[in-house]
This record gives sequence, structure tokens and C-alpha cells, in this order.
Amino acid sequence: MGKALDKIEERFGKEKAVIAEKASELAEKNTEKSILENAVEELLELKADFETIIAAIILQALKKQAITEKEAIIQFGKQALELAETARKIQKFSEKASEGQKTEALRKLLLSMSKDLRILIICFADKLIELQETKSKKTAEEAIE
Repeated sequence: MGKALDKIEERFGKEKAVIAEKASELAEKNTEKSILENAVEELLELKADFETIIAAIILQALKKQAITEKEAIIQFGKQALELAETARKIQKFSEKASEGQKTEALRKLLLSMSKDLRILIICFADKLIELQETKSKKTAEEAIE
């Protein structure tokens, strides 16, 4: 994730870049490096704050079981984990939801966004990664929804 880490260092400082590198190493265990880097670069283009970027990376590590929640809190902080967990819970609900429950999933997303808009940005980054990883029609249709 060289280029993206350089941008993180330039924008947030060396200490934050080291943290981002550590998180990306965990997430990259089962995610292609370039795909994760593309998502991080998109977040940087959106001028996302550091916690949002780390939460998006942590979300990938959590989904791929490369890190536990306890480890994530210790290594990356409570706020980043809460953002990642909220995004993950919304996505889990919407994946399992029937057509009638999709409205409820959208309501939950909007409610969580009212508390913190960064959840939407993290979900966006996750869908971007999913689209690049799977390139499946179902994932593309879900992203459009």
C-alpha cells in the first residue's frame, strides 16, 4: 500500500501512517493489496478523516477474521472499531434481509448516519472492495441499491 501510505503520512503524519500500515497488513491477508489501496485512495480523495480510513481497513480485517475485536481496540482504538462494527452490523442485516426488510436496513443505515456520517463512507469503501474482489453481478446490484 505504498502510495496510499505516503498520502496518509503526508496528511496525518508518520505515526498515523505506521498505524495504517499495521492495519493494512492485517487486512491484506485475504484482500488483494491493490484493491485495498484503491479503496484507501478513494477515501483520501473524499477527504475522510484518519479514524474513517482505519475503520474501513479494520472492517476488512474483521470480515476476514484476521483480527479480533479485542485486538482491534488495543491496536487501533475504540472509535475506529465502533465505526467498523456499526458498518458491519448494518451490512450483515441488509445481506440477510428479505425485500420487505430492506426498508428496515435502510432505516438503520440512515439512523446510524445521523449519529455519524462516516458509517456511510465506510460502507462505500467496503462495497468498492467487494466489487473489485468478486466482480459478481449480485454485488454490483447490491451496490446500486
